[in-house]
Amino acid sequence: MAIYKILGKIVMHKNSLEKIDFMIHQLNHFSDKDILFDCWLNGKGPGYYEDSLTWGDAYPYFKTLVRDKELELTKEQIKSILRIDVMINTFDRILNRSEVPCDWDGEHQYILNHPYWIKTMAQAKYALSLLNK
Repeated sequence: MAIYKILGKIVMHKNSLEKIDFMIHQLNHFSDKDILFDCWLNGKGPGYYEDSLTWGDAYPYFKTLVRDKELELTKEQIKSILRIDVMINTFDRILNRSEVPCDWDGEHQYILNHPYWIKTMAQAKYALSLLNK
């Protein structure tokens, strides 16, 4: 009986992760400076603002899943994802008050090297580590 309980939890966790696959993709993206460099500076993907908007579009769905108790995630896992949203919103406000270079490469280089963005990338990496348990 105990083995079924353990396997059930594993399946529930896997189903939860499938429901938030779109957010896990964004977390992978945000957590890896090399991927961001390729996307933002080598033109292999969207820029910061598009990534930020993609996150912002997906986040309400995540909150609905949490509110409706459709995810089998721990409080720590949920908080780590909620923190990313707060950090991205805070970083957007920082950028709005900063003198950011006007050219695409300069702007994205500025973002990649900004101390608060580096903290945001670390938080995304931490959230992913919790989801991979």
